Amino acid sequence: MAWRRTSVRCGTVLVFVVALVTPSGSASPAAAQTVELGVSDEQLLAAEPGVAIVEPHLAVNPADSAHFVVAAMVITEPDFSMIDCTIVSAFPDELVTRHDLGLEQCGDPWVVFNTAGEPLVSVLTNEGNIAIYRSPDGGRTWPSEPLMIDGAHDHPMMTVDGESGTIYVVSGQSQRSAAGRLRSYVSVGRSVDGGRSFRQMSTTSVSNMSYEAMTPVAVSDSRLFVPLQDHHRSDGERVRMRRAWLLESDDGGRTMSAPRLINEGCNRSGPVGWPSMAGVPTRSPANPGSYRLVWVCEQEGHDGIALFRSDDWGESWVGPTRVDEDRDGAWTKIPTIAVAPGGTVAVAWFDRSPGEECHAVRLAASTDAARTFGAPIAISSAQSCPVDSDAGGRFPAGGDYAGLVAIAHDAFLAVWSDARSGEFRLYQATVSLTPH
Repeated sequence: MAWRRTSVRCGTVLVFVVALVTPSGSASPAAAQTVELGVSDEQLLAAEPGVAIVEPHLAVNPADSAHFVVAAMVITEPDFSMIDCTIVSAFPDELVTRHDLGLEQCGDPWVVFNTAGEPLVSVLTNEGNIAIYRSPDGGRTWPSEPLMIDGAHDHPMMTVDGESGTIYVVSGQSQRSAAGRLRSYVSVGRSVDGGRSFRQMSTTSVSNMSYEAMTPVAVSDSRLFVPLQDHHRSDGERVRMRRAWLLESDDGGRTMSAPRLINEGCNRSGPVGWPSMAGVPTRSPANPGSYRLVWVCEQEGHDGIALFRSDDWGESWVGPTRVDEDRDGAWTKIPTIAVAPGGTVAVAWFDRSPGEECHAVRLAASTDAARTFGAPIAISSAQSCPVDSDAGGRFPAGGDYAGLVAIAHDAFLAVWSDARSGEFRLYQATVSLTPH
């Protein structure tokens, strides 16, 4: 299937001028700066009558920002008895193609590009296996038989070290202990041939809690960071307060460090959007290899987007910094973070103002490595209202995560699902920043 992109907001460029402020909200002469934020024409990316397209993930070819791939879930039966996944590929000539995988049950899609410009899509099958599809022609065609990684996995994710080309696949996994108890593990696989094959590197048990792996970050060929978040005790009782932890591997995923506490208190009331982590380059002549780790999550009760940052590889964290405005009764979900090569940071999320029933996609940006953020702006041209269906109840914000990537030094591409039309469809928009 192929078509051309269709704009739903014609000929409009929205420009906002905001001042970056300290986390307390008061202007700081040392940190205050002015940033112009321009939102490009919003475009409808994928739609299909009678089905919900939700939970998109996005990756951009590092060699050509006009070439990107989105993978999403397609709820073909309202009761979730059939859920396929679809892949939408956009090319520099503005051609857009769509390829449905044809699975009866598919979930948790994730996308990366290898260093050769080939996109890889990982999905979770109904057996708990990970299926990885690699397109050798940039997304024009996809194999009918994927690479399979067997096991009781959940929420598989991939990350790429851009210098060496090493690809990691990270997931939560359930296994029986020697005593026969069901335990949570963090599974790490690794590919050094562009995704043609993966080798299982480790399965790490952190505690007797139930927990999930979160967005991994590779900062070198051998250095990998994997956050996780616990949610239930071993007896099945939900924890009173979720805790987020960080694991580090300095040998390519073969062994993992003891867990380091990131924070406690991220939202535990469902449905919960996935937190997100990223590495922000803070290179200087004195320390050219320095990174800042940044973690964002929903505050309790969906009331605010909290950010934590670490300059010592997760040993200590500063925060929370609230990325959105402090508004009693606000509803905020699915924070997603992206980092441009120069260190500009963007955070996008779904946002409903107090007293409203519908929500929009909003974004805030930082030009000082996530120390301070400018006032948020809306990047969706219309609001998404609740959908009275199983899909709307399970995914009120169109999934557990959304797509956000850097496409230039100070520009970001966002892809999300919303139901402004009464059905969940995929939309895209570009946000550009001009520091002054």
